[in-house]
Amino acid sequence: MTVEFTPIETGDMSSIPPDAPAGEWQAVAKVKLTKTSKENLPMIVIDWKLTEALTEGNDDHVGARVSDFLVFRAATDPYVKMSRQQLKAMCDALKIDPPNVTAIRTADDLAEFMSQIEGLKSKIWTILQEDKRTGEMRTSVRYTAPGGGLRAVVDDEEDEKPKGKKAAPAKKTGRR
Repeated sequence: MTVEFTPIETGDMSSIPPDAPAGEWQAVAKVKLTKTSKENLPMIVIDWKLTEALTEGNDDHVGARVSDFLVFRAATDPYVKMSRQQLKAMCDALKIDPPNVTAIRTADDLAEFMSQIEGLKSKIWTILQEDKRTGEMRTSVRYTAPGGGLRAVVDDEEDEKPKGKKAAPAKKTGRR
């Protein structure tokens, strides 16, 4: 028996390509609620469909999907601070309110929050990070430009502060 197929160029088949390259995008959110595999913690998965490439050279990846994962942790969990920082950064960037709950027991507790995200159109950024265990390049979602927070834009040279010596620190007098 002979099998006929279209010949293709596969490239390096031992390499797993990332979902999308690093860059800036316009995207639309699709949301689902699930749980983490090990601890069964509530987790919202936000699948972002990339609708427009705002970084030159990324047009071939329009239509790709990248995911972000929000894990909700108990107030006593050692990783609660990191989890809440991620939630705050996302809510601030997307201009939505964080969930107004003090406990999560059922899916209904997060339904209103999820409805704020579902179908939301936003600017997002993707970065590539290497998985230390497998060496695979993974795509991560960011809600602010990588490498820094918000920066003020100076339009006029007059608005710039003159460059000079910094003020000397106050002398310590020994008094309180």
